[in-house]
Amino acid sequence: MANPPSDRPRHIKCLQVNLHHAKAASDVLCRRFKTELLDVAFIQEPWVFAGAIKGLNDCDELTQQDLAAVWTKVPTQMGEQEVVLASAYLPGDSCEMPTREVIALEEYCRRRKLKLIMSCDANAHHCVWGSSDTNSRGESFLEFITKNNLFILNRGNEPTFVNAIRGEVLDLTISSTSLSTFISNWHVSNEVSMSDHRHIRFDIEAQRVTNHVYRNPRKTNWELFRLHIEREVNGSTAPISSVYELEDEARKFQDVLKQGFEESCPLRTKKSQRDVPWWSDSLGKLRKRARKLFNRAKSTGDWTAYKSALTAYNCELRRSKRATWREHCGSISSLPEVHRLQKALKLDHPKVLCTLKRPDGTYTGTPEETSRLLLETHFPGCIPQGTCPSTNTANAVCANRRTRGLAGRIVSVEKISWAISTFSAYKSPGPDGIFPCLLQQSLGLISGPLVRLLRASLLLAHIPTTWSEVKVVFIPKVGKNSAQLPKAYRPISLSSFLVKTLEKLIDFHIRDNFLRNKPLCQSQHAYQAGKSTITAIHSLTQVIEKALRYKQIALCAFLDISGAFDNTSYEAISTAMIRKDIPVLLTDWIISMLRSRTIIAELGDDRQAVNATRGCPQGGSLIAPTLDTGC
Repeated sequence: MANPPSDRPRHIKCLQVNLHHAKAASDVLCRRFKTELLDVAFIQEPWVFAGAIKGLNDCDELTQQDLAAVWTKVPTQMGEQEVVLASAYLPGDSCEMPTREVIALEEYCRRRKLKLIMSCDANAHHCVWGSSDTNSRGESFLEFITKNNLFILNRGNEPTFVNAIRGEVLDLTISSTSLSTFISNWHVSNEVSMSDHRHIRFDIEAQRVTNHVYRNPRKTNWELFRLHIEREVNGSTAPISSVYELEDEARKFQDVLKQGFEESCPLRTKKSQRDVPWWSDSLGKLRKRARKLFNRAKSTGDWTAYKSALTAYNCELRRSKRATWREHCGSISSLPEVHRLQKALKLDHPKVLCTLKRPDGTYTGTPEETSRLLLETHFPGCIPQGTCPSTNTANAVCANRRTRGLAGRIVSVEKISWAISTFSAYKSPGPDGIFPCLLQQSLGLISGPLVRLLRASLLLAHIPTTWSEVKVVFIPKVGKNSAQLPKAYRPISLSSFLVKTLEKLIDFHIRDNFLRNKPLCQSQHAYQAGKSTITAIHSLTQVIEKALRYKQIALCAFLDISGAFDNTSYEAISTAMIRKDIPVLLTDWIISMLRSRTIIAELGDDRQAVNATRGCPQGGSLIAPTLDTGC
């Protein structure tokens, strides 16, 4: 949840540097990024380990080996500007100036009417940007800049590249001319960069500050929360007899929980950590000394003392980082902490979801196009929200004729208490914003109304609108190297925990009563208690070993069914449940739950909602594995 933006002007703090593939230079950059609360870093020649740049991924067709570009929006006094931020390295031994990638980037921005800010190590000399001389590369690059109406933001002739032999202006910052008036404070920093290239700082003038505010459910005043629930919850015990009454009661129940949460858990402003754990006073003193000797060496030409101070600074930095890392590892005492550490250290870091490649080879150009491609890929046949046929409310009449005995056996106070207690208290909620802890902390007060709501939903085969919204988060699949393909991501559905509670009760009833009489295939190892991939491999190995022992031939076929969850038809699910003798009451509710889903995907400022026409939700449904494996 975010606070409305204030009218206070703000600078987007940017830093530009060529790291010269140095690890120490990367460390200095990371610390400065945190301590000065910088927003954007334009990096050339980053630190590379084992042939890979850790934490950076391909973004789109404009991102190449020597060029990285991202698309964003910047609020300015002239309105919101669509801007491409780019970092480029122009090799000095290249016969092209500028490179084809930079030319393609400029053409891309001009074709789509996007503004451009590009920081680059040009490896070119020209007196226009403060170099000591002019060469042919500089003349070619200046011709490109002027021809395309770009603006050079460099000021003065302070060298951006300095070593013991010479100092020169090789690093440039250029932008679209119309955007140059919003860029200020361009200067070469005196910070010791641990690289031959010095840090360059500049600001982009934005219009407003957006303070990130949120509610931390772990800080909730639970006594105050329970007092609110006790005062506001509807204690009626009369059965709900119509879809319209169910919709109204579900909305009121949700409002009571959310209002109680908002009253008992005040908004908090997110604070940024302004330092890194490995920084120390001794490092600060060594940095100060190195900076002082650097300024002295520029005037005297004697770089011996500076090099010695830089070496001492670098050695202490490495020692401090290693000691802090050992101390951190020694303090880990729980499995969740180990899991977080494993995620941080794994080779395949999460990929940034941005521009994606379509089947025809073209690329998406906006968040709207990217979201639409992901939805069409992972929810085949989905249709825009509001275009699907409305749920037939005739069930409201039939519901009164059905026996309430089955619903009573499935949904009871004891079983609801069991189901809710199995949820992790602070697991991410669905679009309704109800955390499991809200249900757990007020269970003694809401169990009666909740039984009333869940039984009505089951008997009427209807999912209230406030429960049917499902937020989809796309996460990268492990082992997928390309972040450009929509299939490289997996959709995780975050649905309402009220629906999940009823799903868990129905799933338990089906497994305990019907799958016990007509069990799933014994050769199936997925989603069955006591079975896993280990038991599947063991079973296969036994067959192969038996064939070898009797000198027979073992023929194995390994099949991967693409989109099994995404393409399962509702008719197949219904038919499978009928084969297992699952009552019509449960079948109708499950199909209604699947059909009424409203899939919501958000990317940047874009929000899209569609209705699914087939498939089972992944990650957010507790009954989906049972349905999918039973088909």
